Amino acid sequence: MFLAYGLGVSFFSRAACRRLLLAAFLAVLPAATAQALSVATVTRADTDSLILQFSKRGTYPTIARTGPVEISLTFPPGALSDEPPPAAADFHSSRLLEGVKVEGDTVLVRLKSDAFGFVGWPEGEQGLKLQVYRDPAGANWLPGAPGAAANTTWPPVAAAPKPASSLTLPVTPPNHNPGPLDLPPLPPTLAGGAPGTAPAPAAPATDAAAGAAKEPFYAVPSSMRATALRVGPDKSPVLRPAGLETASAPEQTAQRAGSGPAAAKAGGGELRQPVKLPPIPPEIAA
Repeated sequence: MFLAYGLGVSFFSRAACRRLLLAAFLAVLPAATAQALSVATVTRADTDSLILQFSKRGTYPTIARTGPVEISLTFPPGALSDEPPPAAADFHSSRLLEGVKVEGDTVLVRLKSDAFGFVGWPEGEQGLKLQVYRDPAGANWLPGAPGAAANTTWPPVAAAPKPASSLTLPVTPPNHNPGPLDLPPLPPTLAGGAPGTAPAPAAPATDAAAGAAKEPFYAVPSSMRATALRVGPDKSPVLRPAGLETASAPEQTAQRAGSGPAAAKAGGGELRQPVKLPPIPPEIAA
């Protein structure tokens, strides 16, 4: 009886030990899986995002461009010593990303073109997000530019040579003592005559032109306007402000001289009567 009891206790003890070992193995398996470095990508219209997940918290690298088609994520010494290499990721659908490689404490990101820009920031407590976007100005990057890190591109890619410009512009030295300009003489066609001949002086204005009567320009309100007469220029009356004497035209003088009885007979008995018009207001005549 005691022997049977001992055998039963031994059997149950072994089963309990096996269950404990299985539970411990299942508990350790996710932890070992979490230690691996994981890589994921997200593709948009003109951007690619690379998401890295680490096993340690607070592990953030220094991001710099180290080659024409390369970005280096440099971690503190020993930060990636316990990180297994990431599994192979598919970058065929990515527009800019080509691959990821781990070398010591540095993660190298390979790109498909040199015309790019990038920005990175932490993604949670154990992640990093690197976003690469299309930028034509990125093609002008040079290894010797300020802030450029050492070239660690695999395989090494030489920078494309920049074509030298064949156009040389003349450089005019500055003139600190400006003086009169030495201009060439004008051609005869523009000078108005043969060289050395002085231009003819302008003719002075005649006294007759200076003393010519000037007709005033003014407007009359519609309420004070008289009915228009449909007559010729020789028969239309001329209204002038009082005190303004104007010489009559020869035709008008001849008509006035021939306005007597003899002119009436010669004109076929036509009798002309003077037209009496109201005086011009002072505010209009001024």
